[in-house]
Amino acid sequence: MNKPEHKEDWEDCPLFAPDGATIPKLEEGDAEHVSSALGALSHLLHDEESAEERSELLRDEGNRHFKRGKVGYKTAIHKYNAAIEAAKDIPDVLGPAYLNRAMAEYKLGNCGRALKDVEHCLRLTPSNIKAHYRAILCAMILEKHDVANRHIKQGLELSKGNAGDTHLFQTQRKIVEAKIEKQRRMNEARKSRESERQKERDSVAVMMEKRRIKCGAPLFAQQRRYTTSKAYREQGEWLWPVLLIYPDEVVECEMGDQSDYLEGVSEQVCMDEMIRQVFEYRPEWDVNRRYASVETLEVRYRRRWTRSIEELDEDSEDFCGSCLGQDEVGDWVSVQGNVTLGEVLERKDYIIPFFPVLYVVPKGVRLR
Repeated sequence: MNKPEHKEDWEDCPLFAPDGATIPKLEEGDAEHVSSALGALSHLLHDEESAEERSELLRDEGNRHFKRGKVGYKTAIHKYNAAIEAAKDIPDVLGPAYLNRAMAEYKLGNCGRALKDVEHCLRLTPSNIKAHYRAILCAMILEKHDVANRHIKQGLELSKGNAGDTHLFQTQRKIVEAKIEKQRRMNEARKSRESERQKERDSVAVMMEKRRIKCGAPLFAQQRRYTTSKAYREQGEWLWPVLLIYPDEVVECEMGDQSDYLEGVSEQVCMDEMIRQVFEYRPEWDVNRRYASVETLEVRYRRRWTRSIEELDEDSEDFCGSCLGQDEVGDWVSVQGNVTLGEVLERKDYIIPFFPVLYVVPKGVRLR
């Protein structure tokens, strides 16, 4: 644009330019010949924005969406993504964009992504004290206490001379120390519980080996669902969980086999006493009254109805069932009413299927 021989009236106030008027593109040195308003409008219309300006505009858009709260966080992240892409090699612009995106991710609960963005921001702008503080928040949620402590230390160095910032980092240090101590106590308690459980398992194993009690795979999947599946000692007496089965062929119930799970049964209890305790009241499923009289019931088990632990391979550890073919399973054995649970468990032909299982049937009934 050369110096005009005459100036239009609207050039001093270009917003009132008439229809059809052209706003000129100014070349270097032209600004001194036109009004400041016309020069600003010309730059606005014709100049291309820089990468820095583009990134800042996108980041501002992201901030507006962020201020909308939860509904705006995802859109804000998209804008911050674009701002980061636009800035590329401009650290002073990239740092704030990464930090803004980190905060949006943090609000959405994506603390891993947030921490990664904060660390990226700090590589670009190491003295960004706000980034160190946000890194601490993310690291604490992720239980990365060593990372939190590192940023607390750096934050305290940067905040020297600023009482407010120093107080914030000192507060976070106390919180992290308290969390570490709590975690230490929890770990000690967990190790103590595991040690006690191991002692119980060892004592059970020693007792069973001494008495030559054999244990094998469970017969039913439901056995693995019970919380107590091992014997335990209480006041010098061994107590066992026991599963009593009432077979479908006797019960004749549409729902199949019925059962009762008994927890903490003393080894000293005899079969008749156990049956009387269970059938104090007639069960609803006994529609044919096969279990109406305790005196007519007896306890049975099958010889070798599952493999012993020693015979199981690694692939069979989670197996439920007899693990034996029909021709390998032994005969049914009736147990006299005055025989105790402990005496049954010590029998050479009884293998405990995970924990003691016994069938209760009317006397004289023939089982398949």
